[in-house]
Amino acid sequence: MRELQPMKSNGVTCAVKMPTLQNSTLWTGPAARFSHSGARILKNMSPKTRPVKRCLEKDGPQPDFKAGFRGLGSEIRFQVSGISLEKLHKFIIYWFPIIVYCLLIYSQSSHPSPQSLPDWPFIDKLLHFAGYALLGALFLRAFNTTPIKHHLKLVLILSVLLSALYGISDEIHQSFVPFRTADVLDALSDILGSIAGVYLYHTNISIRDA
Repeated sequence: MRELQPMKSNGVTCAVKMPTLQNSTLWTGPAARFSHSGARILKNMSPKTRPVKRCLEKDGPQPDFKAGFRGLGSEIRFQVSGISLEKLHKFIIYWFPIIVYCLLIYSQSSHPSPQSLPDWPFIDKLLHFAGYALLGALFLRAFNTTPIKHHLKLVLILSVLLSALYGISDEIHQSFVPFRTADVLDALSDILGSIAGVYLYHTNISIRDA
């Protein structure tokens, strides 16, 4: 320890002692170089600021950024809602009737066969044929609004296939309903009706667009 010059504070004399390190000549040089390099690094790391020009009234009207963001948000919401409304409209007009019609078929098949049908030969087969011809036409009508509408063969096959498969599933369903049985001829009538409905609807569209 070494003693420094006495210091006076409020009339009181104080003796201040500071520690001294031995062999100071061994670390003074490296410490000085480290302090200089550290100062240079800190100077390079310090943020550089630039003066920002404030918008004054004499410079003209200031931009309203909030209004711009509000306008952009409303435009995006309008586009999103427009897309949603378009999809909803297509669903209600083209796909919802298919759902309702399939539910009606399922409901009718869940009850015993009606006894008030006319006594005509093969009347039940004609009803199956006509019913699934309508279902096939509805499927084709709906698929014509989808992105695959330009693939004609695919659209025709899907329309016939979905309508026929629903007819076959309905016959399987009837096998579990009391006083009803699954009939292979009814399923065949469903398939033929699906083919006829898709063909007639496609022919009608082709003639109308020609």
